[in-house]
Amino acid sequence: NAFDYEGLLKVEGIYYDLDKANIRPDAAKILDSLVITLNKYPKLRIELGSHTDCRADSSYNENLSQRRADSAVAYIIRQGIDSARLVARGYGESKLVNDCACEGNYVKRQCTEEEHQMNRRTTVKLLGNDYRPKPKEVPVDPKAKPGTPAKPGTRPGTNPPPRR
Repeated sequence: NAFDYEGLLKVEGIYYDLDKANIRPDAAKILDSLVITLNKYPKLRIELGSHTDCRADSSYNENLSQRRADSAVAYIIRQGIDSARLVARGYGESKLVNDCACEGNYVKRQCTEEEHQMNRRTTVKLLGNDYRPKPKEVPVDPKAKPGTPAKPGTRPGTNPPPRR
């Protein structure tokens, strides 16, 4: 009976203002809850996929969505999550959640600002539950015999404080 990590990562509400990639206060709260989940499940690896609405040309939107994904990932890294667990991916306007297309034969109707807002989002996708952190290297005292770890409370290459 496998645990439902996909259900655990159902995240909604990471939205952006038009032509912006900064993390809004409402989105920060949702990213903070995602950080709690990532801390609780330290083996999870995820993709943060960001999207745009259809306004502006598609190459601009791909760049904007990548900036949004990078911004979301940077926010999570600042909260202490290892960058090796995160992938930032910009999808541009390729995965609209409604029929608010602006170009070509796809234009069906004029959309409201609220409908366009639904497309300016970041989604979370599970990549795996197999993250293993790299072991931390123990600093070695260059004056010690080879293979001897540094004394606790000292930095390599420094003398310990004198006893008083």
